[in-house]
Amino acid sequence: MQRRQQGYGEPMFRRYRKITLFTKAFSTAVGVFFLYSTIFYLITSNPLLHFSFGYIVVFFAVIASLVLSSILIAELPSVYRIKFRKPSLKETGTPVYGFFTLFAIGLGTTIGSPLFILIPENIYEYFIVSIASLILAVIMSYLLAYLYDKMHIYSLEHDLNALGGPSFIRTAYGRQSLRYFISRFSMWIANTSLAAFSVIYFVEFTFNVISPLLSELGLPPLFRDASVAAAILFMIVWFIINAFYGKKYMKGIGVAQIVFLIIMVSIIFIDAIDLGFRHSWNLTGLLVLHAGAPELILINTGYLFILFFGFQEIQVMVRDSKDVSRIPVISAITKKSYPKKRYMPYSMYATIAGAGSIQVLYALAVFSIHAPYSAVETAVIPAIYIASVFQNNLWALAMAISFLLATVTTFVPAFMAASRHLRSLAEDGIFPQSFSTLSWVFTFVLILFMSLGGTGFLVNITDFMVLIALSIIALSAIALRDRHRFDHVAGISILTFIMFMVGAVSIYFNDKSVVILGIMAIVAAYLLYDILRLSLTGMEIFGFTLGIMSLLPLLIFRTEASPTVRIIGNIIIRSPYNLIYIQLSLLTMTAVLILNFVLRIRLQSKNINLT
Repeated sequence: MQRRQQGYGEPMFRRYRKITLFTKAFSTAVGVFFLYSTIFYLITSNPLLHFSFGYIVVFFAVIASLVLSSILIAELPSVYRIKFRKPSLKETGTPVYGFFTLFAIGLGTTIGSPLFILIPENIYEYFIVSIASLILAVIMSYLLAYLYDKMHIYSLEHDLNALGGPSFIRTAYGRQSLRYFISRFSMWIANTSLAAFSVIYFVEFTFNVISPLLSELGLPPLFRDASVAAAILFMIVWFIINAFYGKKYMKGIGVAQIVFLIIMVSIIFIDAIDLGFRHSWNLTGLLVLHAGAPELILINTGYLFILFFGFQEIQVMVRDSKDVSRIPVISAITKKSYPKKRYMPYSMYATIAGAGSIQVLYALAVFSIHAPYSAVETAVIPAIYIASVFQNNLWALAMAISFLLATVTTFVPAFMAASRHLRSLAEDGIFPQSFSTLSWVFTFVLILFMSLGGTGFLVNITDFMVLIALSIIALSAIALRDRHRFDHVAGISILTFIMFMVGAVSIYFNDKSVVILGIMAIVAAYLLYDILRLSLTGMEIFGFTLGIMSLLPLLIFRTEASPTVRIIGNIIIRSPYNLIYIQLSLLTMTAVLILNFVLRIRLQSKNINLT
């Protein structure tokens, strides 16, 4: 610090430091408040319903509000030094995972809470189209796993240290590649959305399913309340162990994953068999085709892919996996163990096969009972509803236990993966370095924001973002391997890219706003990346200039703009035509940025450095 060298005493330094700390804290509070408002508006207002000149003016102002609030929040780490204990996102202890543990982790991540909701609803809505979509999703997953296998082997042979997913793109195109940014950012959003989906249904399950179900079994209120508390405690404890002590208890976590998997899959499998035989596997009407079935299969495959993309988390476990491992059945026949580069892809293939088989079997079993679609659609957890009505309450309790395990084994890996993707963006110099330490905090906050959009929005945004990311990853197999001739791997890479990209585009027909918002999120984030590469002074100048440019059209064209705004999310203000609120938000943030800019110039003129 240079305060003493220029003749400025300790009191003046302390005064300027207090002023700066206060303004930064105030700036952050303003930024967080208006960021919440803007995201809530974008998620809940269905902005594609209105296209007019006035709407464009307002929508531009909303996006400007999003950028300004992000700049205000980004300024905080420049003066505060707060140490958080970060989750152990990169375990580097002694490798302990073998084939079966990786298979358990992969299957536990893939068969998650969405199965209990989406499969029953989808099979009754689309019949054979739903089964065809599941099979097509399995094929797409196999193709991607094959490319992961080839890229992983090439990475090991050439010591590239690529650990799967977006890291393949980083190795192929570089850290500053737009492809890498889009894939990594999209995976962050996708995993965050999946975690938010799990949180919503965990809350519904905890407070609206457990107690009524136990009441039907004749259990006393004290036991019901204790069960609710135990479910919440289980989720919290498992999250803390994985997030903060994953390295220390790696082996124990792997054993627990195997136990959870055996319990969860056994319940789902036996329940499906019981449902099917109770109703003689009555599949009458399954082969009924909707109009435009081929198009529906593509659209529905994109929608259901949320049930499959968890298998790729196996690639992240490279550092924690043993150099050699036995593979059940295969090792018994061949009498030998297999190296990492062989058994890891086998675990992915086994995960996809296991998840696909269980989901198709359960879908057929659910269809065989011919439950009323309206009742299934309105049930809190359709799978538990089906077990309680068409089997008995003990089966409903078993499915509730399976759902709890599935939710826990979905939320925790999704949260960890999301934090890891954001942390990688920071470590690669794309986002501020402070995001690396606080990646889990930002991810947790985003989960709260995403939860506002509802479950339908979360499924679609998860599917869209992950399909975009995986399509780019699939195409990177060509660049990573640096082959000058066209071979079968390149052909599969292009085919997989096309299939995943078509799946992503198909989400548009389910929810247009999700696709537009997803694209906007990527563009806005990359714009923010460019902005953050500026100095803090440059960010402030850009911010208040953008604020003024956005505010002026709102004032000039207020008559045209006013009727186009329906609801902008805010804890306090929810008026139907709140153009004034948007104007005040831009005015407030622009004023705060100007204040920060003036204060910064003042400090620089006195050569006082507070950082």
